[in-house]
Amino acid sequence: MAKAINGNTSSKNRRHIAASPIPNFATSVVDFILRQLLTLNLTKMLIFYFAMVAFVSVVCDLQKPVPGYFSNKKNVFNQYFVKLGWGWTLLGICSLLCLTNFVENKGEFKNFQSSVVRVAVMSVLWYICTHSFEWFENVSGHCKFSPGHSTKRACLRAGFSWLGFDVSGHCFLLLFSIIFINQECKALDKISKKLDELERDGSANENPPSLLSLLNCRLYLRIIMIFLAFLMLLWTVMMFFTSVYFHTVVQKLLGLAIATSCWFLVYKVLNLGPR
Repeated sequence: MAKAINGNTSSKNRRHIAASPIPNFATSVVDFILRQLLTLNLTKMLIFYFAMVAFVSVVCDLQKPVPGYFSNKKNVFNQYFVKLGWGWTLLGICSLLCLTNFVENKGEFKNFQSSVVRVAVMSVLWYICTHSFEWFENVSGHCKFSPGHSTKRACLRAGFSWLGFDVSGHCFLLLFSIIFINQECKALDKISKKLDELERDGSANENPPSLLSLLNCRLYLRIIMIFLAFLMLLWTVMMFFTSVYFHTVVQKLLGLAIATSCWFLVYKVLNLGPR
Protein backbone atom coordinates (compact mmCIF):
# COMPACT_ATOMS: atom_id res chain seq x y z
CA MET A 1 0.00 0.00 0.00
CA ALA A 2 2.78 2.42 1.02
CA LYS A 3 4.61 1.72 -2.24
CA ALA A 4 1.47 2.38 -4.20
CA ILE A 5 0.99 5.69 -2.41
CA ASN A 6 4.63 6.66 -3.02
CA GLY A 7 4.26 5.70 -6.67
CA ASN A 8 1.15 7.83 -7.00
CA THR A 9 2.90 10.75 -5.29
CA SER A 10 5.88 10.50 -7.65
CA SER A 11 3.55 10.38 -10.63
CA LYS A 12 1.75 13.48 -9.37
CA ASN A 13 5.10 15.24 -8.90
CA ARG A 14 6.12 14.41 -12.46
CA ARG A 15 2.79 15.55 -13.85
CA HIS A 16 2.98 18.76 -11.82
CA ILE A 17 6.51 19.40 -13.01
CA ALA A 18 5.62 18.66 -16.58
CA ALA A 19 2.69 21.03 -16.29
CA SER A 20 4.84 23.82 -14.88
CA PRO A 21 4.60 26.89 -17.12
CA ILE A 22 7.50 27.24 -19.54
CA PRO A 23 8.43 30.86 -20.24
CA ASN A 24 6.64 31.87 -23.41
CA PHE A 25 8.18 33.67 -26.33
CA ALA A 26 7.46 37.17 -24.97
CA THR A 27 9.10 36.55 -21.59
CA SER A 28 12.05 34.86 -23.28
CA VAL A 29 12.55 37.96 -25.42
CA VAL A 30 12.31 40.19 -22.34
CA ASP A 31 14.89 38.06 -20.53
CA PHE A 32 17.21 38.22 -23.54
CA ILE A 33 16.93 42.01 -23.81
CA LEU A 34 17.54 42.45 -20.09
CA ARG A 35 20.64 40.23 -20.20
CA GLN A 36 22.01 42.12 -23.19
CA LEU A 37 21.41 45.49 -21.52
CA LEU A 38 23.00 44.46 -18.24
CA THR A 39 26.06 42.87 -19.84
CA LEU A 40 27.00 45.45 -22.45
CA ASN A 41 30.69 45.72 -23.31
CA LEU A 42 32.23 47.65 -20.43
CA THR A 43 34.88 49.42 -22.53
CA LYS A 44 32.22 50.83 -24.84
CA MET A 45 30.12 51.82 -21.84
CA LEU A 46 33.03 53.70 -20.26
CA ILE A 47 33.72 55.54 -23.53
CA PHE A 48 30.04 56.50 -23.70
CA TYR A 49 29.88 57.83 -20.13
CA PHE A 50 33.12 59.79 -20.34
CA ALA A 51 32.06 61.27 -23.68
CA MET A 52 28.56 62.10 -22.45
CA VAL A 53 29.77 63.84 -19.29
CA ALA A 54 32.49 65.78 -21.12
CA PHE A 55 30.24 66.89 -23.99
CA VAL A 56 27.24 67.85 -21.85
CA SER A 57 29.45 69.67 -19.33
CA VAL A 58 31.21 71.75 -21.97
CA VAL A 59 27.96 72.65 -23.73
CA CYS A 60 26.31 73.67 -20.45
CA ASP A 61 29.36 75.73 -19.46
CA LEU A 62 29.10 77.65 -22.72
CA GLN A 63 25.31 78.01 -22.55
CA LYS A 64 23.97 78.03 -19.00
CA PRO A 65 20.93 75.72 -18.75
CA VAL A 66 17.59 76.92 -17.44
CA PRO A 67 17.03 75.72 -13.84
CA GLY A 68 14.56 72.85 -13.64
CA TYR A 69 13.37 70.04 -11.42
CA PHE A 70 16.70 68.20 -11.52
CA SER A 71 18.70 71.33 -10.67
CA ASN A 72 17.15 71.19 -7.20
CA LYS A 73 19.20 68.84 -5.02
CA LYS A 74 16.07 68.01 -3.05
CA ASN A 75 14.34 66.32 -5.98
CA VAL A 76 12.89 62.90 -5.20
CA PHE A 77 15.36 60.93 -7.31
CA ASN A 78 18.36 62.55 -5.68
CA GLN A 79 17.02 62.37 -2.12
CA TYR A 80 15.73 58.82 -2.13
CA PHE A 81 17.78 57.09 -4.82
CA VAL A 82 21.17 58.71 -5.50
CA LYS A 83 21.92 59.55 -1.87
CA LEU A 84 21.11 55.93 -1.03
CA GLY A 85 22.61 54.76 -4.30
CA TRP A 86 25.12 52.29 -2.93
CA GLY A 87 22.43 50.72 -0.74
CA TRP A 88 20.08 50.26 -3.71
CA THR A 89 22.92 48.79 -5.79
CA LEU A 90 23.89 46.37 -3.02
CA LEU A 91 20.27 45.27 -2.65
CA GLY A 92 20.09 44.26 -6.31
CA ILE A 93 23.57 42.73 -6.49
CA CYS A 94 23.27 40.75 -3.24
CA SER A 95 19.91 39.38 -4.40
CA LEU A 96 21.54 38.27 -7.65
CA LEU A 97 24.49 36.69 -5.84
CA CYS A 98 22.19 34.77 -3.48
CA LEU A 99 20.13 33.47 -6.39
CA THR A 100 23.26 32.54 -8.34
CA ASN A 101 24.61 30.59 -5.38
CA PHE A 102 21.26 28.83 -4.86
CA VAL A 103 21.05 27.74 -8.49
CA GLU A 104 24.68 26.70 -8.87
CA ASN A 105 24.45 24.54 -5.75
CA LYS A 106 21.13 22.98 -6.82
CA GLY A 107 18.90 24.43 -4.15
CA GLU A 108 21.41 25.03 -1.35
CA PHE A 109 23.25 28.10 -0.07
CA LYS A 110 26.99 27.51 0.36
CA ASN A 111 30.45 28.67 -0.76
CA PHE A 112 29.71 32.40 -0.47
CA GLN A 113 33.28 33.41 0.36
CA SER A 114 34.38 34.92 -2.95
CA SER A 115 31.14 36.90 -3.37
CA VAL A 116 31.31 38.25 0.17
CA VAL A 117 34.94 39.32 -0.31
CA ARG A 118 34.11 41.10 -3.58
CA VAL A 119 31.14 42.96 -2.12
CA ALA A 120 33.17 43.89 0.98
CA VAL A 121 36.11 45.22 -1.07
CA MET A 122 33.83 47.28 -3.31
CA SER A 123 32.00 48.68 -0.27
CA VAL A 124 35.27 49.62 1.43
CA LEU A 125 36.44 51.39 -1.74
CA TRP A 126 33.13 53.25 -2.00
CA TYR A 127 33.45 54.40 1.63
CA ILE A 128 37.12 55.45 1.34
CA CYS A 129 36.61 57.35 -1.90
CA THR A 130 33.48 59.25 -0.92
CA HIS A 131 34.96 60.33 2.41
CA SER A 132 38.26 61.24 0.76
CA PHE A 133 36.40 63.58 -1.59
CA GLU A 134 34.85 65.39 1.38
CA TRP A 135 38.21 65.59 3.15
CA PHE A 136 39.99 66.96 0.09
CA GLU A 137 37.34 69.61 -0.52
CA ASN A 138 37.74 70.71 3.08
CA VAL A 139 41.55 70.96 3.08
CA SER A 140 41.78 72.51 -0.39
CA GLY A 141 39.23 75.27 0.08
CA HIS A 142 38.50 78.47 1.96
CA CYS A 143 35.42 80.32 3.11
CA LYS A 144 34.37 83.04 0.67
CA PHE A 145 34.11 86.49 2.32
CA SER A 146 34.92 85.01 5.75
CA PRO A 147 38.49 83.72 6.12
CA GLY A 148 37.90 83.18 9.85
CA HIS A 149 35.85 80.03 9.21
CA SER A 150 38.46 77.36 8.56
CA THR A 151 36.15 74.41 7.85
CA LYS A 152 33.41 73.89 5.30
CA ARG A 153 30.84 73.04 7.97
CA ALA A 154 31.51 76.19 9.97
CA CYS A 155 31.50 78.30 6.81
CA LEU A 156 28.15 76.97 5.60
CA ARG A 157 26.58 77.28 9.04
CA ALA A 158 27.55 80.94 9.09
CA GLY A 159 25.76 81.44 5.77
CA PHE A 160 28.83 81.78 3.54
CA SER A 161 30.06 79.75 0.57
CA TRP A 162 32.95 77.28 0.67
CA LEU A 163 35.32 77.30 -2.31
CA GLY A 164 37.24 74.03 -2.61
CA PHE A 165 38.02 71.35 -5.17
CA ASP A 166 34.92 69.16 -4.98
CA VAL A 167 35.42 65.88 -6.85
CA SER A 168 32.01 64.83 -8.13
CA GLY A 169 30.83 62.20 -5.69
CA HIS A 170 27.70 61.74 -7.78
CA CYS A 171 29.63 60.89 -10.95
CA PHE A 172 31.88 58.57 -8.97
CA LEU A 173 29.01 56.76 -7.23
CA LEU A 174 26.83 56.45 -10.32
CA LEU A 175 29.55 55.04 -12.58
CA PHE A 176 30.93 52.89 -9.74
CA SER A 177 27.46 51.36 -9.28
CA ILE A 178 26.90 50.88 -13.01
CA ILE A 179 30.26 49.10 -13.36
CA PHE A 180 29.51 46.86 -10.37
CA ILE A 181 26.13 45.86 -11.81
CA ASN A 182 27.63 45.21 -15.24
CA GLN A 183 30.45 43.03 -13.94
CA GLU A 184 28.30 40.97 -11.58
CA CYS A 185 25.70 40.37 -14.31
CA LYS A 186 28.29 38.59 -16.47
CA ALA A 187 27.04 35.38 -14.84
CA LEU A 188 23.46 35.80 -16.14
CA ASP A 189 23.91 33.59 -19.21
CA LYS A 190 25.44 30.86 -17.07
CA ILE A 191 22.57 31.05 -14.57
CA SER A 192 19.97 30.84 -17.32
CA LYS A 193 21.63 27.79 -18.87
CA LYS A 194 21.94 26.17 -15.43
CA LEU A 195 18.21 26.68 -14.82
CA ASP A 196 17.44 25.04 -18.18
CA GLU A 197 19.64 22.09 -17.23
CA LEU A 198 18.09 21.71 -13.77
CA GLU A 199 14.57 21.87 -15.15
CA ARG A 200 15.34 19.17 -17.73
CA ASP A 201 17.02 16.93 -15.15
CA GLY A 202 14.30 17.54 -12.58
CA SER A 203 11.49 16.63 -14.96
CA ALA A 204 13.08 13.22 -15.47
CA ASN A 205 13.68 12.47 -11.77
CA GLU A 206 11.33 10.50 -9.55
CA ASN A 207 11.50 12.90 -6.62
CA PRO A 208 13.68 15.96 -7.37
CA PRO A 209 14.34 17.98 -4.18
CA SER A 210 13.49 21.66 -4.24
CA LEU A 211 12.68 21.52 -7.97
CA LEU A 212 9.67 23.77 -7.61
CA SER A 213 11.88 26.34 -5.90
CA LEU A 214 14.35 26.07 -8.75
CA LEU A 215 11.55 26.60 -11.26
CA ASN A 216 10.52 29.75 -9.37
CA CYS A 217 14.11 30.99 -9.63
CA ARG A 218 13.48 31.97 -13.23
CA LEU A 219 10.78 34.40 -12.10
CA TYR A 220 13.01 35.73 -9.29
CA LEU A 221 15.86 36.17 -11.76
CA ARG A 222 13.61 38.19 -14.08
CA ILE A 223 12.53 40.46 -11.22
CA ILE A 224 16.15 41.04 -10.18
CA MET A 225 17.17 41.81 -13.77
CA ILE A 226 14.32 44.32 -14.14
CA PHE A 227 15.36 46.02 -10.90
CA LEU A 228 19.05 46.19 -11.90
CA ALA A 229 18.17 47.47 -15.39
CA PHE A 230 16.01 50.16 -13.78
CA LEU A 231 18.91 51.19 -11.55
CA MET A 232 21.33 51.36 -14.49
CA LEU A 233 18.90 53.53 -16.43
CA LEU A 234 18.24 55.80 -13.46
CA TRP A 235 21.96 56.15 -12.66
CA THR A 236 22.59 57.11 -16.31
CA VAL A 237 19.82 59.74 -16.26
CA MET A 238 21.07 61.20 -12.97
CA MET A 239 24.63 61.31 -14.30
CA PHE A 240 23.35 63.28 -17.27
CA PHE A 241 21.65 65.87 -15.05
CA THR A 242 24.70 66.06 -12.78
CA SER A 243 26.67 66.94 -15.92
CA VAL A 244 24.11 69.62 -16.79
CA TYR A 245 23.84 71.41 -13.45
CA PHE A 246 26.69 70.62 -11.06
CA HIS A 247 30.49 70.65 -10.72
CA THR A 248 33.19 71.58 -13.21
CA VAL A 249 34.23 69.38 -16.13
CA VAL A 250 37.45 68.36 -14.38
CA GLN A 251 35.67 67.48 -11.14
CA LYS A 252 33.18 65.25 -12.95
CA LEU A 253 35.74 63.51 -15.15
CA LEU A 254 37.96 62.90 -12.14
CA GLY A 255 35.04 61.23 -10.35
CA LEU A 256 34.54 58.95 -13.35
CA ALA A 257 38.27 58.21 -13.56
CA ILE A 258 38.45 57.19 -9.89
CA ALA A 259 35.43 54.89 -10.31
CA THR A 260 37.10 53.28 -13.32
CA SER A 261 40.37 52.88 -11.38
CA CYS A 262 38.50 51.06 -8.59
CA TRP A 263 37.05 48.64 -11.13
CA PHE A 264 40.49 48.01 -12.63
CA LEU A 265 41.93 47.34 -9.17
CA VAL A 266 39.24 44.89 -8.07
CA TYR A 267 38.47 43.04 -11.29
CA LYS A 268 41.80 43.18 -13.13
CA VAL A 269 44.64 43.59 -10.63
CA LEU A 270 43.15 41.62 -7.71
CA ASN A 271 41.13 39.44 -10.12
CA LEU A 272 38.18 39.14 -7.73
CA GLY A 273 35.53 38.97 -10.45
CA PRO A 274 32.97 36.13 -10.57
CA ARG A 275 34.32 32.92 -12.02
